[in-house]
Amino acid sequence: MQFGIFSHNLSIDEEMVPYFGRHGYKMFIKGKPVRFGFKLWCLCSSNGYLYQFIPYGGKNSNVARNDLGLGENK
Repeated sequence: MQFGIFSHNLSIDEEMVPYFGRHGYKMFIKGKPVRFGFKLWCLCSSNGYLYQFIPYGGKNSNVARNDLGLGENK
């Protein structure tokens, strides 16, 4: 609470960042507008501001956080 409350209406959603190079975490999702890229979990406000994001590393990612929900841990 050092900087105050920025927004009361927050949302967690996924986002694809386009990337066509070579990388181990690059995702391919068939039938989407952005088919190749990095998947991010984003914490956004109802005004459209992005407060935090976490890159998705795949199902076997070594990031173990107990404070996240089931959808974000998988």
